[in-house]
Amino acid sequence: MLFYAFLFVSFLCSSGQADNKIKVTGTISDSSGAALAGVSVSIKNNIASGTQTNTDGQYILEAPRGSVLVYSFVGYGDEERTVDVTDSALVINVVLFSKGAEMDEVVTVAYGTQKKEN
Repeated sequence: MLFYAFLFVSFLCSSGQADNKIKVTGTISDSSGAALAGVSVSIKNNIASGTQTNTDGQYILEAPRGSVLVYSFVGYGDEERTVDVTDSALVINVVLFSKGAEMDEVVTVAYGTQKKEN
């Protein structure tokens, strides 16, 4: 009997955790409206959970209610959005803006060898 009570309590705890998750979908684009492929979408302070956008800039991720999603892409400023709805699904579309003026200059140096006749 004690075993069945333990199973029942375990089921209640696990179903409560499942209810805490929200399916988040959306599209990531730049300021011109072009979709960005390969944008990293992760849950803040949880490096084990995350995904990337596909070639159309779309993503799907399950996140706990109240968590913060971080959107990051090389050359663009990071954006953060909070998952704070009571629904079981949420659509978050994000526009990332180029760092442009904030970026430092890049100098490329190439090393190699040549023969005298070249």
